[in-house]
Amino acid sequence: MSGNHKHTTVPEHMASSHRRYAGWTIARIRQDAAAIGPATSALCDLILDERSHPEQVFRACLGILRLAASYGRERLDAAAARAIEIGARTYGSVQVDPRQQSRSAFRSPALRGRRADPACQHPRTALLQLGDHPLLTHPTFDRLNALGLQGMAKAFVDIEATGEANSLGHAEWLALLLEREASLRHDKRLATRLRHAKLRQQACVEDVDYRTARGLDRALFASLIEGRWVDDHANLLICGPSGVGKSWLASALGHKACRDNRSVLYQRVPRLFDDLALARGDGRHPRLLRALGRVDLLILDDWGLAPLDAGARHDLLEILEDRYGRRSTLVTSPLPVDTWHALIGDPTYADAVLDRLVHNAHRLDLSGESLRRTQPAARRP
Repeated sequence: MSGNHKHTTVPEHMASSHRRYAGWTIARIRQDAAAIGPATSALCDLILDERSHPEQVFRACLGILRLAASYGRERLDAAAARAIEIGARTYGSVQVDPRQQSRSAFRSPALRGRRADPACQHPRTALLQLGDHPLLTHPTFDRLNALGLQGMAKAFVDIEATGEANSLGHAEWLALLLEREASLRHDKRLATRLRHAKLRQQACVEDVDYRTARGLDRALFASLIEGRWVDDHANLLICGPSGVGKSWLASALGHKACRDNRSVLYQRVPRLFDDLALARGDGRHPRLLRALGRVDLLILDDWGLAPLDAGARHDLLEILEDRYGRRSTLVTSPLPVDTWHALIGDPTYADAVLDRLVHNAHRLDLSGESLRRTQPAARRP
C-alpha cells in the first residue's frame, strides 16, 4: 500500500517467516541480551556488528537468547563467554554443558586450575554440549572443511567422539590428522585414475593364480608388477590363444599402475580405430591422438583380429611414434608376433610400427587351453 507518497506494508500481507521477526529490533535484541549477562550481550554485539545489515543475523541472536529458557541465564552466559574465547560467532558454536549446574563450573582456568577442566588442556578442541546433543560444531571443524581438508575434519570429529583427544600429545594429534588426510587423498586419486582408465575387468595382480597351466613366466611377471618397465618407458606384449587370460592380466597390470599413481587408458583396438575414423570427420582426431599419447600406460587389447586399412595403419604409427621412448604401451594379441608384419599390410608401415613396438618390449607368450573351457566356474585366471 502507499499513502502520503510513502510505501507501507500491511502485516497480514507479510510472509509468516517475516512476521515472526517483524517486532524485533537491534535495540531490543541488545536489551534482552544484556538482561541475560555481559558475555551474552558481548556475543550478540559481535554477531550484529559483523554484518553490514544486522537484520541478517536476527535469527542467530534470537536462537541464542531462547536458550536461556531451557538452560538458565547463568549457564547460557557462561557458554557465550566460552564461545567468545574460542572465536565462535554463530548460533551453533554456543553450547551449554548439562553436567555443569552453576556458573562456578565455567570460571576461568586461572581460578579453577587447568587440570580441573579437561577442556582447558585443548582449548581449541573442547566443545560445550547443549542438552544431550551438540548443536554447534567447533570452528576448527568448519575451517578444515572450508580449506578442503575433509580427511582431517572427519578425523577431528572421530577423535573427539572416541575421547582420544586428552590422551594424545600435540605431535600425535597432528600426525593422526595428517595420516587420515593423506589416506583420503590417495583413495580419491586412485578412484579417479581407475575411472579414467576404463579397465575392461576388475583385476588385481595379487589375485593371479600361478598354478594355472598357461606358460606364465612367474619371475618375469613379478618384475612387471614392480613397474620399473613403465618407468623405463618399455612396452609389453602378451600373446596367446583366446581364453588364457590376456585381457585379465593386462587389466591387473593396469590396476597396479593406477595404484602406483600412473595414468592408464584401456582401449580395444577394433573400437579404437573406428573412433579415430569418426574423429576425422568431426574435428576430434588431433585431440584424441594427443590423449592417447599422454597417458603413462596405454593398453591396446585384442590386436590382430582383422587386417589394418590405410587409415588404421597411419593412426597406429602416429600413436606409437608419440609414445616411443616417452610412454609405455601394453598390447595383447591372439596371434604370435611373427605374423604381425603381414597383418599390418604395407611393408613400409609394418617395419616402422614393429620397430617402435617390439624393439624395447617385454614379451609374455602364453599357452594352454582356454580357461573358460577348463575352469568354467572360475572368473579369474
